[in-house]
Amino acid sequence: AGELAGNDIVIVMVGNDADVAAVTTGPGGLLSAIDPARAPLVVIMSSVLPRTILAAAEARGAKNAIVVDAPVSGGPVRAAEATISIMAAGPDAHSADLKPVFDALGRPLFYCGPVGRAAGVKIVNNILGVANRLRMNEAVQRATALGIDRPFLTDVMEVSSGRSWALRNYPAYRDLV
Repeated sequence: AGELAGNDIVIVMVGNDADVAAVTTGPGGLLSAIDPARAPLVVIMSSVLPRTILAAAEARGAKNAIVVDAPVSGGPVRAAEATISIMAAGPDAHSADLKPVFDALGRPLFYCGPVGRAAGVKIVNNILGVANRLRMNEAVQRATALGIDRPFLTDVMEVSSGRSWALRNYPAYRDLV
């Protein structure tokens, strides 16, 4: 990761909190190789805890690096379509340098406030998203047991109180639940 320190913008999108720490502040990590006279914008787009983002932001110290947290939501289907939502937070989340990067990755873009706040918004969003997907899977299993055709049920629920992201995206994500 340290080899990327000379870039203007570095995006970190790895699997978990330990990976973010290793890439940003670990041995050979990004922050250890930053030249304070030419520090990049470090955009952490992983879905991690706010404390992980804050630790990376604090570690930038004398390196002059700016850390922005910008997790995404929408899954692989929306990512491929560049319609994934982005939650961005930090002092330079509004940066003119980041706007074209965010525009290329997805829409809509939500500015969430100080660094670490976007990570919190993403966690709360995921709580509801996972609950909805689990409940959708449960509903489909119940419908199947009752002999109700899933496409028919989907049509009914899409215009009724059962409408949700999980319902609209069930065909693409049913194997993930």
